[in-house]
Amino acid sequence: MKNKNVKERILVFIKYKGLNKSQFYKNTGLSNGFLDKVNDIGISKGAKILQAYPNINPEWLFTGNGEMLINKQESKQEYEILTDQYCIDFLKKTGKYKILKIDYTEI
Repeated sequence: MKNKNVKERILVFIKYKGLNKSQFYKNTGLSNGFLDKVNDIGISKGAKILQAYPNINPEWLFTGNGEMLINKQESKQEYEILTDQYCIDFLKKTGKYKILKIDYTEI
C-alpha cells in the first residue's frame, strides 16, 4: 500500500529507524511539532531530512514511488547526483524551479 503523503512516509521512516518525533526533529533541525501541523513539506525541509538521513530515497520521500531506502551499494557521490537531479526535476514539474536560488558555495 502506497503511503498517501510525505508526512505519512516520514512517519513510516521514523518508525523503521526506531526514533520518536523529538529525536527526528533534533536530527533534522526541523521545529518541534512540525509533523503534527502539515501533510506535505517543501523542498527546503525535504533537503534537511535528506541531509540528516542520506539513505532515504528522495523519490520515495517526495512521491512514494520506489523503495524507502537507497541501495547500500551506491556511493555517496552517486546519491548526491541523484538527490540534486531529483530535486531539480521535482521543482521543474511544480513550476518552482525558477524561484529557487541555491548557493553552492555553502555546500
